[in-house]
Amino acid sequence: MILDSFCTSSIDGTYKYQFRTDDDYIIEACVVFFSEKPAPVNICISSQVGCECSCLFCVTGNKRFVRNLTSEEIEEQVALIFEHNCNLLQHKFEITYMGTGEPLRNKDNVFQSAKRFSQKYDLLHRINISSIFPDVDIPLQEIFSIKTFVHFQYSLHFVTDSLRTQYFRRKLAPIQSVFQVLNELYAINKSPYCVNYVLFDSINDRPQDAEILSKMMQPLPAYLKISKYCPIKDSTLKESTHSKQFCQILDEAKIVWKSFESKGADIHAACGHLLSDIQF
Repeated sequence: MILDSFCTSSIDGTYKYQFRTDDDYIIEACVVFFSEKPAPVNICISSQVGCECSCLFCVTGNKRFVRNLTSEEIEEQVALIFEHNCNLLQHKFEITYMGTGEPLRNKDNVFQSAKRFSQKYDLLHRINISSIFPDVDIPLQEIFSIKTFVHFQYSLHFVTDSLRTQYFRRKLAPIQSVFQVLNELYAINKSPYCVNYVLFDSINDRPQDAEILSKMMQPLPAYLKISKYCPIKDSTLKESTHSKQFCQILDEAKIVWKSFESKGADIHAACGHLLSDIQF
């Protein structure tokens, strides 16, 4: 694999890397910087060439799925990023499996690479795995064997299994089953996990959605991340116009949440925008 191209966001300084695999496909990775101190640098890497999940709010999901990346190809993304910018090695950083592809559809290579990352980099703060949780077994014992802390981000986005299936367009693990697994992980590491919720106008941002989400979150050892939607081309989904009212209901229910706005939009590095300018 080689570094094919590199660009920097003029808005927020996000880096985007395009790598060309040995069989001539493009994957992308990003480096995201946060203004809060001492927030670690976030290196967001890919786990698949393309994606098989076909989520309606993601450009990558509308490309075809080609294959899983090997653990070596996953690791090589980080190595090439550090080779390109050795200054990054001087900072505490996180590795996030949130680039192209669904990490848990390639879990063997993802967890193998995560274990190697944890052994190789002393300044690695934690490993984040962002997933819609397709209907697969989660290898808890494998997670426990990784030296560096593994943090899950559950891409929930809808409060019912039927809506999730409609917009993710694939078979998913039931919501309550996912929470059961993540709660088991919490029982070991005692660190809250993250539930991601992107607001779509008049679809999942209604008062009744906020109320259901509040009741869902109250007993969980988790925090909620409310994200602004970054619209994609030719999608009927729109950015929420009800976010203020939605979050007010969360506040009234005393739900712990934080807002999130994706970075790198001007270079197609924002969430759901990777591979926007690549055809395959």
